[in-house]
Amino acid sequence: MHLNVKGLFHCFPSLTAAIDVLDDVQLEIQSGEFVSVLGPSGCGKSTLLNVISGLLTPTSGHLFIDDVEVPHAQSQVAYMQQKDLLLPWRRALPNAMLGAQLNKANLMDAETEARKLFEQFDLAGYEQHYPSELSGGMRQRVALVRTLLTHRPLWLLDEPFGALDALTRMRLQDWMLKAWENVQQSILMVTHDLDEALVLSDRIYILTPRPAHVHAVIKVSLPRPRDRMSVAFTEVKKELWDVLSEVLSKSD
Repeated sequence: MHLNVKGLFHCFPSLTAAIDVLDDVQLEIQSGEFVSVLGPSGCGKSTLLNVISGLLTPTSGHLFIDDVEVPHAQSQVAYMQQKDLLLPWRRALPNAMLGAQLNKANLMDAETEARKLFEQFDLAGYEQHYPSELSGGMRQRVALVRTLLTHRPLWLLDEPFGALDALTRMRLQDWMLKAWENVQQSILMVTHDLDEALVLSDRIYILTPRPAHVHAVIKVSLPRPRDRMSVAFTEVKKELWDVLSEVLSKSD
């Protein structure tokens, strides 16, 4: 799916004055591309995802899917957030199948696929566990399986691994990469982690402090899988950090 965002503005009303959050944001995701968004805390990254998903109506702007203008991409989107949002009263496998169930998919086929994904993501044997019985990393893997089972052409990921420890986060990044390479969905991910953006992304958008606009777009041409310790990776990371430092200096 090809997504094009043009001239996106958004402000939140206030008792005193409107709060401008997005300022003429231009963003594009080619079909099958993995794109990340970096920027200062509170600059409007999550607002951008909420607008694309249809959870928010923008003040103004245009969204195009495959060159056709749409009010939002809600019917095309699987939205995975930092909180896993698993239902505490449903076991792991039914939680993973929730999206398929809401989409009125064939549940027998969805269960067969879910069980295969549980094997792939080292969740086999935990199908009947409740969320409270799973670790944070396992819960996020269940949420990732749920995202995969929606079969939506665009995934929106809002810091999906931000609350996890570094080692668990690295493992989940690897699982995410394998999952994406198998299905080649279009992905837009918000993250605050430079390594995560560089390991996963084809391109990285860097936003300014609020009201956010696109300060720079960095193309990541490193071959996958990417070695976090390689000289080439370190060089691109320095380039990314230099651009971010320039942006952050404007928020001081």
